[in-house]
Order: sequence, then structure tokens, then C-alpha cells
Amino acid sequence: MNFKRINEGFRHGQLLQMIDEGYINLDFCGIMRDASATDPSSVVQIIHIYCAEMESLLFRLNRMTKDGSADLAVVTELSRTAKLKSERIGAERVLLECSNLVQACENKDIDNIHEALFYVKNEFKYTKTKLLDFAKLQKRIVNLENEEKKK
Repeated sequence: MNFKRINEGFRHGQLLQMIDEGYINLDFCGIMRDASATDPSSVVQIIHIYCAEMESLLFRLNRMTKDGSADLAVVTELSRTAKLKSERIGAERVLLECSNLVQACENKDIDNIHEALFYVKNEFKYTKTKLLDFAKLQKRIVNLENEEKKK
């Protein structure tokens, strides 16, 4: 039985499901395809880097907006950075919520900033789970390929 093919089928199915549910867009698929072609383990790294960077940005945004005395210019810049990172990897749902956050920042609407940040954090939480599940499957495929090479 070829476990690599079975896992690749699961990976393909997982990608289609994430697209259908709106978590990712076709940009994500292209990035993963290109990364997988050159270094399959880089797929896992790309996902982990995105998740870590977003967690850091969201932590900073949350801390800055919590006390109400945040520098809106800094909050806006951090929001734009989160939007750009989500756009680059193709995290569609997070990107859409980041766009709302940037808009709230540009309007200097503190109440909408808090609400938009809540939705960004919420969408990121779900997207992160999906991405990490995908990374786990990719890692399993890489491990199977490495085992096959040793034989």
C-alpha cells in the first residue's frame, strides 16, 4: 500500500475543503505547490512562520488597544502588516477581517477597532488550526518520502 499517495490525497482534499470554507485562496495553493516542489519541508516552515508572526502582531495589537490610550498610527501600521502577511500567504478569512481592522483604524473609530480586532483574532484562531493541521499532514508526507529514500 502506498501511504504517500493516500496522504497526498488527504492533503489535496484538505486544501479543497479549506478553499470551499473560505479559509484560504488559490494564492495559498500556489505558494504551497512552489514550496513543495523545491523543498517539501519548507511548507511546514512557511505555515509556522506565518502563525508565529500573526500571533505576535495580534498580541501587540491586543495589548495596545486594551487600555484605550493606543497610538493609532502604530495600531494602523500593525494592522496593515497583519493584512499584508495574510494576503501574501493567502489566508482569505483573516485577510478580509484585517481589511476591516485597517478601515476602522483609518477612520479612527476606537469601538470599531475593538470589534474588528476581535473578529481578526477569531478568524485567525480557526485559520491557524486549519493551517497547522495541513502542516502536520505535510510533515507526515515528508517523513514518508524520507523513509522511502532510505530504503
